[in-house]
Amino acid sequence: MPSAARFIFTERDLGKKFQEMLRAGDLNVERHADHFQHDTPDEVWLREVGRKGRIATTHDGRIRYKPNEVSTVMQNGVAVLVVVVMHPILISRAFVATTPRILSFIARQRGTIDAEAREFI
Repeated sequence: MPSAARFIFTERDLGKKFQEMLRAGDLNVERHADHFQHDTPDEVWLREVGRKGRIATTHDGRIRYKPNEVSTVMQNGVAVLVVVVMHPILISRAFVATTPRILSFIARQRGTIDAEAREFI
């Protein structure tokens, strides 16, 4: 069985195409819709993603300015990657191609907020 870190949790704002492309790239993907109602507060799903040791992906670049969400991320050791490019094919290809580097980056940055991963794409 793959390690928990190999599981990518995709928030609802990334859409189905991004998730499909990650799965096609042989990544284990869990969709927000697979576990939560659409209107589940971010703090709830972030806590659960952290508890399971998943990597959370979101398109919400403002997450670092939301005190409740930052607190949840920090208290639960959630690895969060903010996807800033919204072209699902390009970003998912880059994500799949650089997965080993992404996992290494996450391992080095756990417990920090606002680390930038621009080196991958």
